[in-house]
Amino acid sequence: MMGVTPATLPLVMSVLVHLRREDRTELEATWPSWVTREAWADALTRAPGVHLVAGDKAVGPIVVFGVLRLWPGVGSAYAAATDHWFRIARPLTRYVRDCLAPQMRQEFHRIECRSLASHIRAHRWIEFLGGRREAVLEGYGQHGEDFVQFAWTRRAGGTA
Repeated sequence: MMGVTPATLPLVMSVLVHLRREDRTELEATWPSWVTREAWADALTRAPGVHLVAGDKAVGPIVVFGVLRLWPGVGSAYAAATDHWFRIARPLTRYVRDCLAPQMRQEFHRIECRSLASHIRAHRWIEFLGGRREAVLEGYGQHGEDFVQFAWTRRAGGTA
């Protein structure tokens, strides 16, 4: 049974310590090498926006996800998961679609998301949730990795 709770430092750290390979690669492309997991988790839990953790009783926290408020009406969606993602993928997708998305539509007219170009599994989920590909950001990562930018906007009829 999946549960969703507000992100706390211990829950976020549990996910970050056990990230699946694709998510670790994506985050390492944008994290400065001097930023520790602890510092990133602390900053995330304090940042303006909606920050949640989902998991199940058998394995604990599995995914940290949410929308970081960039400025009024605009947010940046993110998610990072452990290898146990498959355990909650379907119920989490329903939760995002049925609970979180309607809330986000009230607060944001645009939500964007950037994902490592090679992270195809993430792209499928983003697009399934209504994210629209906007651009390839060539050399966006700190080592020159390409990223894909997605967005949900009210004008495009998306989640935001």
